[in-house]
Amino acid sequence: MMDIQLTLDRSRRTPLAVQIAHSLRDALFTRQITPGSQLPPTRELAQRLQVSRMVVVEAYEWLVSEGYAESRPGSGTFMTAPVGGQKPAPRHALEPPRRTDLLPVPPVQVDFRPGLPALDLFPRPSWKASLSHSLLDAGSAEMGYGPVEGLPRLRRVIAEYMACRWTPTGWWSRWAPPRLWI
Repeated sequence: MMDIQLTLDRSRRTPLAVQIAHSLRDALFTRQITPGSQLPPTRELAQRLQVSRMVVVEAYEWLVSEGYAESRPGSGTFMTAPVGGQKPAPRHALEPPRRTDLLPVPPVQVDFRPGLPALDLFPRPSWKASLSHSLLDAGSAEMGYGPVEGLPRLRRVIAEYMACRWTPTGWWSRWAPPRLWI
């Protein structure tokens, strides 16, 4: 078992698992770790670095997936000789972008947030014409606060409209309430 000193910078935005994996990879290239060396068990390294075991497991999985380590069930994880023997080119970005910066925000096609109407589909010219017509015809009594049960004229028009739709044998009559409240 090898004994390598790993230091983690918790103030960086770089995830701890990435810092561990990169430190182990760099130690392999600087010959602090020789190919074939067994890495410490995940629980032991996690305890030594004071991180969750899953952080170390994630770092080891990255090393295995990139070909820097080999996992042998029942035996442990071992460092392997890098393919080509050369260290990968340094990346330009020192820290990875935040998770929210990884994917571009797609344009919103349908906004499903409650309480937000589709204002781009609202018939503004028709609404403006209807509003102008109604305001010109409205008396001063209709411009103030009306009765809480609604304007009698509006209630009558809605009741007449609904009476045409509700038939004794129709679907509405089976499901509709006995009285219409507006």
